[in-house]
Amino acid sequence: MLTQMMSDVFLLVMGVLGVGTLIITAVGLGLFVVGVIKGRKVENFDEIAPKIMKAVGIVMLIVGMIGMCVIGTGTTAYVTENYGLVSSNPAPKPIGPSNPVSVFEPLWGKGKDPEEAADEALAEFMAKAELAAADASYESDLEALLSGDSQGALYSTHPTDISSFCSHYPTNMKPEMLVAEEPAVLTQRSGYNFNSLEAVKRYRFESDEGDVWFVEMQYCYDSDISGAMGITAFYIEDLDYRAKNKNTDPGQIGYVEVLLGHTATNEKAVVINGEAFLMMDTGDPVYSSTELREMIDGGVLTISALKARKWEASCVESNAQSNFTDYYYELIPEDDKPIYAKITTVTGKDRIMGVVLYDKDQMLEDGIIYQIPANENASERAKETASEQENENVTESDIETEGDVTESNM
Repeated sequence: MLTQMMSDVFLLVMGVLGVGTLIITAVGLGLFVVGVIKGRKVENFDEIAPKIMKAVGIVMLIVGMIGMCVIGTGTTAYVTENYGLVSSNPAPKPIGPSNPVSVFEPLWGKGKDPEEAADEALAEFMAKAELAAADASYESDLEALLSGDSQGALYSTHPTDISSFCSHYPTNMKPEMLVAEEPAVLTQRSGYNFNSLEAVKRYRFESDEGDVWFVEMQYCYDSDISGAMGITAFYIEDLDYRAKNKNTDPGQIGYVEVLLGHTATNEKAVVINGEAFLMMDTGDPVYSSTELREMIDGGVLTISALKARKWEASCVESNAQSNFTDYYYELIPEDDKPIYAKITTVTGKDRIMGVVLYDKDQMLEDGIIYQIPANENASERAKETASEQENENVTESDIETEGDVTESNM
């Protein structure tokens, strides 16, 4: 409040000085013009008054111009520093080499290490959520934990149904039981009169009953806005929802949400290497990891060769950015634990590039069964380049032939 009052006083003083400067400039210009006009008259040529008027006018003009430059420069610098000449809600800028911010040295000196902030925010929010799930009278306490500011400069309004969140909240989920998927992902946000450091933290939870939940927490750990620090969003996805929607835009969702999914009768959601996958029901596993190793060692190095052995992938995922396609196969369980093989090819190609074994949490020890040799990989790429060049030449030849035929017809 005091800072805002000082800002208002500063701008008021600058405004008054600006008006005064404009008046001085206008008066100086008027005196100079009148002095010039009077001085041109023959009867006033030797009088000193017009000369004084011109001299005083020039001085006032110079003072006014200097004053306007100083006031304009100072006001612009002040407004830029304190209010920011940017959008009120710009897209967050990832922190990286081009925008370095030390995780352990808060940008504005108010915050703390984001991982420490995440642990504290998670424990407080989940404790209140468990209470609210058991007793609706605690819902307002839970909602009060959500960060924001009264002017809406930092976070826009989202539809949030606390009652719905609490009714679906898994009360058997405890903070100490969550497994962090990765370090916090940091972003920086700047706008009208504020700067903030934010982060996203993701967790996975598996109950003793086999229920799997994925948690995403967004929080602000350093900000210029009073009351903005804390949790800004808290999402919980069940395994079915995560498996079907992990690569799609969820659209507009609330600040807090429990997202539930449903699978078809011929589908099942599983966890492989800590991530959810939607698998098609291809029947009971037919091969063990040992048998897969033997097949690969025996020269079975194409997807079509696996299909010839009546073995179909349960899940296929393509990555347009990397131009690779991953085929996931369920293997016979080992020690009562499900085992999966990820077989990778270049998208659109049949040749296997790599084979890796995973359980639900991680890659198995000695889990890399096969990697295409470097010299063979280079040879394959050379063949692909030559094939693409040949296709381009054929296309150009077709175009030239078509042009010749057109000219002959004419």
